[in-house]
Amino acid sequence: MRRAVLLSTVIFSMLALGSVARADDIPAVLRPGTHPWYGGLGLGGAIGVHNSGSRFKLIEFIGYHLDGNASGPALGFDIQESFGSGTTLELGPKFLWDIPIIRNLGLYLTPSAMIGYGYEDRGGRVCDFFGCSGGGSASFFDMQFGFEGKLMLADRAFVFFRPLTLDFGINSGFAFRWDIMSGGGVTF
Repeated sequence: MRRAVLLSTVIFSMLALGSVARADDIPAVLRPGTHPWYGGLGLGGAIGVHNSGSRFKLIEFIGYHLDGNASGPALGFDIQESFGSGTTLELGPKFLWDIPIIRNLGLYLTPSAMIGYGYEDRGGRVCDFFGCSGGGSASFFDMQFGFEGKLMLADRAFVFFRPLTLDFGINSGFAFRWDIMSGGGVTF
């Protein structure tokens, strides 16, 4: 929680100072990206909100910015695994938009949306993404809506913090999780 407050404070301070920042005041390592392709890894928690348990979550992703640089609209593909009482796999295409917030600084705010497929192996009797069950497995439709902050590093790498992703699973029932993720990646 302290890290989230600290990160929010830094981001809002940068926003407030952004109008007075000059290009030569920003270190070259923090300049905006120029490469349209990206890929990366993340980890964090999936907090159960409705008909779902909390879990540890991993994500792998790849994508391309449609404008040919490291900002603007992008299409990608995510593979996500979560572990707890059973294992869940979620995958699907994703749309996101990297919005630069300070001129000449590679800091972006990124809303995103994903739709896809989910599969859950429930093992024995557990309380999981779709509540308590006697085991087995289930397939479901997955929708995710998120928001993250991303910082470019040396035009070839980035780090991100995603404090909010609303993750909905729908089959014969409805489940909802709140994902909090962080990670990094490369651009090419």
